[in-house]
Amino acid sequence: MTSSDINGEFLATFLSQVFLIFGGVLPYIPQYLDIARGDASGFSTLVCLVLVLANTLRIVYWFGHSFDDALLVQSVIMLLTMFIMLDLCVRVERLRRRSLSLPITERVFTDFKLEDFWAWTNLASYIQVTILIATIASATIFIFLDNSIVVEGIGYAALLTESCLALPQFLKNQRNRSTQGMNVLMVLMWALGDAFKEFFYVWKNQPLPFILCASIQLLMDFLILIQVVIFQ
Repeated sequence: MTSSDINGEFLATFLSQVFLIFGGVLPYIPQYLDIARGDASGFSTLVCLVLVLANTLRIVYWFGHSFDDALLVQSVIMLLTMFIMLDLCVRVERLRRRSLSLPITERVFTDFKLEDFWAWTNLASYIQVTILIATIASATIFIFLDNSIVVEGIGYAALLTESCLALPQFLKNQRNRSTQGMNVLMVLMWALGDAFKEFFYVWKNQPLPFILCASIQLLMDFLILIQVVIFQ
């Protein structure tokens, strides 16, 4: 192999890792801008729940079964992105209720009300739940670090959860019989990113859970795009 081939492979790997790390954030930029204009009704915050849970578990899984560092960094970036999205949704909902002179009932995680789960009125509650999930998962994986079944179980839980990323949005669209308020560009970028991830996972010979996850995500992306055609 010549030096130019080596340099070319290094560049291809580097660029693919950069895209993998930051590409997952790009679909949320158009949706963020839509919400910032004052309408959060079309976006399901359960999408954020899925990604917070999946990426928290994936970070913990790395300590039991190390995978490509770019995927680890991607998980950290995605967690931060979801907190930004949740913070925006909370603030926009407050502004909407004030503009309509509707009462604002404070809902926080420490009230421990099941009916308020993932519908809190402050960002701190979402962060507290994330810390709790990370603590429980970390304790589990370190106690059973030598048990491959437990370690891989956490890996599959993380990636199967991530594979359901689009499911809350799909169900919300189906329930409303409409895709109004959902940014179609976001879904198209989901599909592009998931196709790239599928290629990257196979190319870099990543653990099987990663490959299965990307395949399921691609299927869900196409189902939502079908909804766009049907409900328009």
